Amino acid sequence: RMPVLRLPAAVVVLFLLIANALLASDKATPDSPAGQLSQKWLSAYNAADEAALRSFVEEHYTPEARSGRSAAEIAEGQLEGRQVTQGLDVVESNAASPAELDVLLKSRGTFIRFLRLSLKLNESGKIAERRVAPAPPPAEAGPRLSVDELAKELDAKLTELTAKDEFSGAALIGEDDKPVWQKAYGMADREKKLPATLETRFRLGSMPKMFTSVAIAQLVDATPCASIQHPEKRQTPGAAARLWSSPQDESVRLADLEFGAL
Repeated sequence: RMPVLRLPAAVVVLFLLIANALLASDKATPDSPAGQLSQKWLSAYNAADEAALRSFVEEHYTPEARSGRSAAEIAEGQLEGRQVTQGLDVVESNAASPAELDVLLKSRGTFIRFLRLSLKLNESGKIAERRVAPAPPPAEAGPRLSVDELAKELDAKLTELTAKDEFSGAALIGEDDKPVWQKAYGMADREKKLPATLETRFRLGSMPKMFTSVAIAQLVDATPCASIQHPEKRQTPGAAARLWSSPQDESVRLADLEFGAL
């Protein structure tokens, strides 16, 4: 019997170096064309309204922004992302022009993460370019926790969730590519009353997507002239030969691989 994994999942714990960043967020985006669209999308996203997300894509995305995906596919992917973030709040925003916007977002889930949303509209007011990327916490988030402090805070949060029967899983904190703290919580099999251990295998589903996004963002940062808007084949030809085979795959961008679930 496969073990049961209940949300929220421990897969997100590698992002917990920012778990103490509990910023209040009642800020709004500017009342510009790009700001209004970002607020409209955010309302549908936070409400987990699949129909509204699909309608938003159909009405406001250009074909370039869709990258060959249907509105239903994009909406479904964004809802998968919302399961992880539990919703997003605006921390700060910057507008280079009425048609451009850069927004720092904070997740509402137990384990906080920050994301940066960038929008660029065309002359018709439709979204020509949309980027979402992991972002470092702002200065107001305070100093980074030490490993011991982080382990203590993480253990307290996961113990609380386990007591509420809202979590079963394993958590790990790594430093310099080595695990420095790890612990299992809850049950691996409730019917057989088997506790979870560090050796338990869990169903992960789409949860590792956030690790893929971070890895691709690091690749782009480390590669001169690279961009997540460039075709995937252009930047990773060896891997692309194994991943893609049809002519339409030429349009797949790193951004599509990186942020398919948000």
